[in-house]
Amino acid sequence: MIARVAANDPLAHSPFRPAGEAPFGVIGDGETDDVAGLFTRAFARIEDHLTDVRDRLERLLDRFF
Repeated sequence: MIARVAANDPLAHSPFRPAGEAPFGVIGDGETDDVAGLFTRAFARIEDHLTDVRDRLERLLDRFF
């Protein structure tokens, strides 16, 4: 969202960059953005492992009862 606004805002292309501020486009809408892609991949891995844990738990409970 920030990158889209910055692309159309003539004042956003100033050479001034405050110290500690992330540049425009670091977090964006697409998979090509490093930070956004990192979170997308991390959440996908968590979801995959939760499915495995659920399946194992179901098998254990079936054996127990």
